[in-house]
Amino acid sequence: AIGLEKCCIVVHDNGDGGKHGTSGTGFGLRSVQERLALTYGQQFSFAISRAGGYRVEIEIPAGRRAP
Repeated sequence: AIGLEKCCIVVHDNGDGGKHGTSGTGFGLRSVQERLALTYGQQFSFAISRAGGYRVEIEIPAGRRAP
């Protein structure tokens, strides 16, 4: 259907998933999510999982350019 095309971006690493603690604040991932919301409103998805490392999945409308 028209308008339903999506672009899916997946970033995955097989590290320890942050089990050993980190000096990071999570600002980078939070910033990405906030920018997606500003650009795409409710038309995006953002998911993080930590099974076997970090995995971040982002879906945005295909063909739409950020302002």
